[in-house]
Amino acid sequence: MTQDIENRSSSSDRAYYRVRVDIPLRMTPVEENEVEGRASEVLSQIDPPMPEMDPAIIGWLDRIERKLDRLLAHEHLLDGLGAGLENRHNVDLSAAGLHFSSEEPVAHGSAMLLEFEIPEVPIRLIRCIGRVTGTGQPDLDPDRHPIGVAFETIRQADRDAVVRYTLAVQRQTIRSGAKRRGSAA
Repeated sequence: MTQDIENRSSSSDRAYYRVRVDIPLRMTPVEENEVEGRASEVLSQIDPPMPEMDPAIIGWLDRIERKLDRLLAHEHLLDGLGAGLENRHNVDLSAAGLHFSSEEPVAHGSAMLLEFEIPEVPIRLIRCIGRVTGTGQPDLDPDRHPIGVAFETIRQADRDAVVRYTLAVQRQTIRSGAKRRGSAA
């Protein structure tokens, strides 16, 4: 039985902001008898120590990285870069979960190990356990299946990184919209 994704709660009921982004994503099914062990692995991850960096240098490196990403994307070379995640997906991302389309249908309620990258300096690999909370029928492309996944087990530091990233994307979107409106006036 499928649950239509459009029956999700309204945006005013959401606890976190949601943004549409293109990120490297790997999704691996997890058997129910393995969920607890995988969750322990996720929670026991240790971040590598971060050297102290001048915020101005971090901003400068971020701008260079964005420019390089645009050049590589233009030349179709961007796929496969990063922490070994080859498949990029266009997703709705929030600190509570994500929504995307998959080539394979996934059962409602199934557990997944999710690995995705968010572009921090350095690139941050997020590993978490998610639960499929919504599935749907293919819309325009019969080979793509809409899937909603809620993060069930995620380290607080990773959730905080997703919050920072989604707010940065939202801020950038608002600023670019204000610049377009200002130049049209």
